[in-house]
Amino acid sequence: MTLFVTKLAAAVAALGLAAPGAASAQDIAGVDERTGPVAFANAAAVRVTQVDGLGGGTVITETQRSPLGAGSSTLSQERLMVPKDDGERQSIGPNYVLSFGRMGVPSPLPADVPGRDHKITATLAENAVPSATAEGTYVLEDKARPSTEDTGDAVLVLQNARNTVECAGRATATGVTTADKLLVRKAGGLAGTESTDGTALTPVDLPAEGRSLELKGLPFGGALTLPDADPEVPVTSDLTISRLTAFDELIRQDEWRGADVTRAAAWQVDVVSHVTVKVPEGSPEETVADPTATSPSPGTSVPETTGSAEPVVREVREVRTKLVLGGVSCSVADGFVPALAAAAKKPGVPVRIPAGVAEAADGTPDDGAGAGPAALVGLVFIGGGAVLGGGAVWILRRRPTAARNGASSR
Repeated sequence: MTLFVTKLAAAVAALGLAAPGAASAQDIAGVDERTGPVAFANAAAVRVTQVDGLGGGTVITETQRSPLGAGSSTLSQERLMVPKDDGERQSIGPNYVLSFGRMGVPSPLPADVPGRDHKITATLAENAVPSATAEGTYVLEDKARPSTEDTGDAVLVLQNARNTVECAGRATATGVTTADKLLVRKAGGLAGTESTDGTALTPVDLPAEGRSLELKGLPFGGALTLPDADPEVPVTSDLTISRLTAFDELIRQDEWRGADVTRAAAWQVDVVSHVTVKVPEGSPEETVADPTATSPSPGTSVPETTGSAEPVVREVREVRTKLVLGGVSCSVADGFVPALAAAAKKPGVPVRIPAGVAEAADGTPDDGAGAGPAALVGLVFIGGGAVLGGGAVWILRRRPTAARNGASSR
């Protein structure tokens, strides 16, 4: 009897210990990778196009995706600019450099604008509410622009830009875009600050919510250098700056998805650069001419008479550049309620796009199946409980048999 009670108590204790293990295995399931709450964030994206289709491409920095469990995914400080290498430079052209991290020496920033680390983070909260933040100081340089030591190459500076989104439900999803200061390279500039080339980085008021800022005829060029550009005619650019709020306006990878309820935020900068090119003699463009035009519109050709008898035909072409600075978004399904989604307790594993092998905080590979240490402990307890429980049942079945055998022997 003593042996039976001891074994039965051990079986009950083992089964009691197995219960928390089973519950833990359920709790760490996390949110669904394809349909669950999610947030994304990247530092910058650049798209360059030419009206006639000659050249251009797109570069998107590494994008952070919120983990499947509570936690954050943050962009490394190693990514500091676009383009970062020859491959990206071939895609968007050699002229523009967009920096957004800790600046080197010498810094392209003005002396009164301090450098800073960026903060690009996508987060899933304990209650499964997704959010994202992109912070940084951005500086755009035109490396093809003739510059001197006192002017530098910077043509635009956006200081302490901050974009945030949070999706706690349809009625409570929010997105905010702010910045401390905007500087733009303009002709003239502030009194007493003109440089030797007659231009200066000039403070400009940020556009109001729902409005855009438009500046025309600025003294810098485009991201691409057109092969037939006339060096005697300076390239000028028109600039439009606005707050991006539409998800479809983000420049993003295919893995960056939305849902029923989605909020997006970013600073959007559109540059239209006007480049005058020489049209080869005998080309069809020579038939479209306006000799009286002083500033040719895009697509028109203007013949000019030089010292020779042959006319020189010029055409204005456009190079368009779209920059999305600090793109963020969050998405949840319609009817999402944070209190009902609080089971997302799987330890957050940082995720970025393009994705490599994700590693958990302890350095072990995580395939998303939830087979972490807690789950393994639970399985051990369950397995041990099952074995001891089976033994207890076997003992109970053996005792009546033993009793009958004893009665028969008497």
